[in-house]
Order: sequence, then C-alpha cells, then structure tokens
Amino acid sequence: MPSNMVGQMIRQHEEFIGAIYAVAGSRPFTMAEIRRHGVEEPKGCTIQKLRARGVVMLAQRLPRERRVWRLSQQVAEHFEAQEVSA
Repeated sequence: MPSNMVGQMIRQHEEFIGAIYAVAGSRPFTMAEIRRHGVEEPKGCTIQKLRARGVVMLAQRLPRERRVWRLSQQVAEHFEAQEVSA
C-alpha cells in the first residue's frame, strides 16, 4: 500500500505514472526514453515534483545534466498488483 503522499500522486497522475511503468517497469529510465515512447509530462507534473513526492528516485547522474530515474518500490508494487488483479 503506497504512503499517503505517493498514493495521492498516483491518483492525480495515474495515467502518466502508469505510462512510465508501462515503458520502464521497475528498471531505470531517462525522461528522454519515456518521451521517445510518446509519453509527455502533463501540465503541472514534472519529474522533480514526482521525486519530491516519493514517486521516483534518482538512480544515477550522467554527464551533461542528464539523470537516470527509477520508480519507487511503492509505485512499482502498486502497478504490479494492478496487473495481477486484472
């Protein structure tokens, strides 16, 4: 069960976070990779906001200000549970 803050973000931006999960699952990803799959950040929801709310975490910093992200374990478990129950 996700924490209150993570659960709230999932409810507010489920389509976007679910799309990230569909592309990357629990493996690391870059936002460039997510965008290549046609997933765009909705207005008012940035990767930094998702990080501040515990939805994603920084996995690695790359040269030229690029970052590799990973969905938090709570988020991955939430979407995995949805797949099992579907």
